[in-house]
Amino acid sequence: MKSATTQHRSKSARQFGRTKSPGGISYATPSEEDRPENNFPRTDARYWRQRLLLRRYRFPASGESERDLAAFVDYAGTGFFFPLGTPDVEMAAAKACQIYQTAVKQGWSDACRHFSR
Repeated sequence: MKSATTQHRSKSARQFGRTKSPGGISYATPSEEDRPENNFPRTDARYWRQRLLLRRYRFPASGESERDLAAFVDYAGTGFFFPLGTPDVEMAAAKACQIYQTAVKQGWSDACRHFSR
């Protein structure tokens, strides 16, 4: 029997691609090859493309567009939301992948220093 947490995550995976969630976060719609069940490695931008978020609530003085994508990047039990500075899905996924690889290779302190949160 699945736990409530597992069931919730499975439901989220099935509903991926909806344009709005109850929490006010929108998801980038994946193409057929980018469905969550394809399980790409974290070092592949397609993995991060599946996890892009459109965060509606931004700090007004940040200068960021309301359409810019963000991603929650996690590694070794730690994770942060990173604004990716672009509404372009491919560019945002590549940047999220770069942030992840920086965290893995150089550590979180370097990743947070090089990429704004």
